[in-house]
Amino acid sequence: MPTDKEIIETVRISTKRCHEVMRVSKPIISLHSQHLLTQEEFINGITDVDGVQGDKRRQPALLRLALDDVVNFLSHRFCTGNNNLTLAKYDS
Repeated sequence: MPTDKEIIETVRISTKRCHEVMRVSKPIISLHSQHLLTQEEFINGITDVDGVQGDKRRQPALLRLALDDVVNFLSHRFCTGNNNLTLAKYDS
């Protein structure tokens, strides 16, 4: 595994940019898990509750995770039969 210094020299990017890329490329297991340093939930990265316009580069990835969470939740509810909703099939 190359070190950060080797990556910076090979790719020719700044140290700051390298650390940003490494930070955002780490997988997030749940949107409601907390960041190790700030203890802020990752869901706050896609919701702009403070009007600060968080990290816009990370928003698409977090939005995809949010959609995955919704799909997983719905598929679990429909597969286990613990639902109050019904699925309607539409003929094409």
